[in-house]
Amino acid sequence: MPETIEDFRGSADYKRLKELWAAAVVPIDPPPAQDVGQALAFGLNFRVHIIKALQAAWETAHVAIRIIADQGAFDPATWLEISAEVFGAAHTIFASLVQRMRPIDYISCVILSAHPQGMTGTELQEAVTSFLAKPDQKQFSWYLRLSDGPLERAKDVTNGRDWFPAVLQSLRKYEFLDEDQGTLNFHPRHYTVGWKGD
Repeated sequence: MPETIEDFRGSADYKRLKELWAAAVVPIDPPPAQDVGQALAFGLNFRVHIIKALQAAWETAHVAIRIIADQGAFDPATWLEISAEVFGAAHTIFASLVQRMRPIDYISCVILSAHPQGMTGTELQEAVTSFLAKPDQKQFSWYLRLSDGPLERAKDVTNGRDWFPAVLQSLRKYEFLDEDQGTLNFHPRHYTVGWKGD
């Protein structure tokens, strides 16, 4: 039986994703008792915790793939009852990272962020290669702000030799990597995104 939006909102997935997004994108000094239109007119700023936002997007994509297979569509703002501004703030940061980083480095960041306990270099390399080899990896595009072209370029990199040390070097350069006795962890950072009407 297809999963309805009502079924989903009573599920553990719904609760987990709501908590992930609430921790990932946090309004800074939101104006009291204003609707979204008023808040945007007077200015609205969000602090985006990048590791949490990537985790939330990664988990949302996994749930979305399941629901799309069942329902044919999944609008995160509607199904999760989260404002478009929250997704917009996270996607602004994701798009900026996609522009600045090589696709293979960005994808490695995303996968490392999804493992808060950390990974060995071998585990991360295998996880990146495995993700890029999956036929459904293109379904993650919208959630991570990564189009088909960069995904294909990342896959091409993994077909070459000795690609992984260059990835680690890039993650160090962008200060997204903490290393401790052979364990790699995503270095937590945050960004502020805001809108103000003219």
